[in-house]
Amino acid sequence: GAPLVVYVNSLAEVKAMADYVVTSANAVALVSQLDADTILFGPDRHLAEYVAERTGKSVVPLPELGHCPVHLAITPSDVERAKREHPAARVLAHPECVRAVRAMADFVGSTSQMVRAARELGAREYVVATEVGLLHRLAKLGVEAYPASPYAVCPDMKKITLESVARAVLEGREVVRVDPKIAEKARRAVERAFELLGVSAPWRRS
Repeated sequence: GAPLVVYVNSLAEVKAMADYVVTSANAVALVSQLDADTILFGPDRHLAEYVAERTGKSVVPLPELGHCPVHLAITPSDVERAKREHPAARVLAHPECVRAVRAMADFVGSTSQMVRAARELGAREYVVATEVGLLHRLAKLGVEAYPASPYAVCPDMKKITLESVARAVLEGREVVRVDPKIAEKARRAVERAFELLGVSAPWRRS
């Protein structure tokens, strides 16, 4: 049957069912290398759509209407407004945005790819169609960056603070425990992706 490819932010139980685990940065590269014309891809339908556009393959979203609520909230009218306010700005968009927003962008890619594009495009101003946390990283490059939508805030990402990380590392608190059998299956899906991409898994490096 068709291989199942899932996004890295999926539940461990979902990864355990998958053939491969990807990020938004390597999804296109991995699907391009799969020896299959039809791919099952989840959970974001817009990322699946973007991968299909880039690879020419039939990419079936699972679930059919799966999406990132933060990126779904960024609309074409948001981008149009931001471009009116900052006419010299180039537009960077995440592939989990809807197709109409992606079509308005000068560059579409993952957050790390957007940071690299901001260096390479050479503009002084950017409108950013993704979670607002990326603005801080772009500011460190010395460029002006503006959110396509000020409401593109992920409440779950904001739960991760320096204090919570310190508690987890130094005190062993807030530890996430995964069933060993589930963890092993999920790990294999990640390792298969690394192998296909020609990258060694970090935990296997000496």
